[in-house]
Amino acid sequence: MNTNREKWIDRDTRIARIIAADPAAIEALIQLSPRFTKLRNPVLRKIMAGQTTVAMAARIGGISISQILGALSQLGLPVKKEADGEGGSQPSHVRPVSEVDFAAAFERIESKNLHFLDARPMIEK
Repeated sequence: MNTNREKWIDRDTRIARIIAADPAAIEALIQLSPRFTKLRNPVLRKIMAGQTTVAMAARIGGISISQILGALSQLGLPVKKEADGEGGSQPSHVRPVSEVDFAAAFERIESKNLHFLDARPMIEK
């Protein structure tokens, strides 16, 4: 049997390719985590979805890779299931990013080199 790896969705598949295959994936992802509501914005979707893999999206959404793959499977998309123990947690070499990490990084930057932009109003449109 000839199976094309490119057709299967796994942890390394880009979100943009999934949405191109089935636009209903946007709402399926939003159901999993409200952090994905920005995918409804076409501009942000074009920028972010093309850069983000399923594994990265799971980390951003605070959910497991298996949850994302399961939701996509329910849409009828061809999903390559994660091996036992791989989909539910982060790899041991990946350290979750916290606000404390960002705060520490910003403290090391000289104030004259910082420029603040509140992009929330633009993103919400």
